[in-house]
Amino acid sequence: MKLTRIFTQWTSGVPLITDENIVWVSMSGLDTNNGTVALPVLTLTKALTLVDATRNKVVILPGVYEEAAALTWPLFTGVQVVGIGTVELSIAAGTTIFNVAPGVVAATFELTIENVLLDHGDTAAGITLTNTAMTKKLNAYIKNVSSDGNGNTLATVHGDTANAIRVYWDGDKGDGIEGPIAYNGDNDGDRLYFDRCSIDGGIVTNNQATALAIRLVRCRLKHEGITGGNAAQTVLLVNTFSETAGTWAKADSSDVAGSQTATVVANA
Repeated sequence: MKLTRIFTQWTSGVPLITDENIVWVSMSGLDTNNGTVALPVLTLTKALTLVDATRNKVVILPGVYEEAAALTWPLFTGVQVVGIGTVELSIAAGTTIFNVAPGVVAATFELTIENVLLDHGDTAAGITLTNTAMTKKLNAYIKNVSSDGNGNTLATVHGDTANAIRVYWDGDKGDGIEGPIAYNGDNDGDRLYFDRCSIDGGIVTNNQATALAIRLVRCRLKHEGITGGNAAQTVLLVNTFSETAGTWAKADSSDVAGSQTATVVANA
């Protein structure tokens, strides 16, 4: 079996991960390496510089990684950063761990961040999405990502109000999101969807009269955890619970303490 198959996972004989389109990151790697499975790099900072339109997946092996500064997201659509096992990311200096700012693009820009803990502290953000000058939609797929710190876990900069920023956050492990979600809803197509997440830091939106759609399905939310907003923005709570001083209850419209328009679907 080839070395490039060492980390291949198989389902019915079909490889889910191969080495051809992956940059590998390992605590035992070196940034002078080429990022193959046999010669992984040490930092995510280096790994992201090796990404291109076809080699567009970064796989991080278990470990605690402190990067020197903010991680600049590659200017290629479809890039994925995926942790294996327990992966913790932080930065020594800077205002955000992941800085996603594609600039002008030819088509919808998509990215995936999966299976990492963002230790962003009390002053930095975990992920910053900036769509200034993009002229196309920005779609972020976030899976099994938790956060540690009182700074914003997610922040958006909506410089291009003619195009949407859409965030789809899937927390299969009931991931805890400690810092607030700070979302500027400046386009009628904006979406902020959570499934199976614990949104401990709450959600705050701006007061723009646009049809930002916020949806929480099978989530946990601190009491009165959604603030800010405008009546044109909508919040849908489905099978979601809220927490007050350690006591859990079915979420209701009082948990939307902002000006958003709330709809609650009763828990089963």
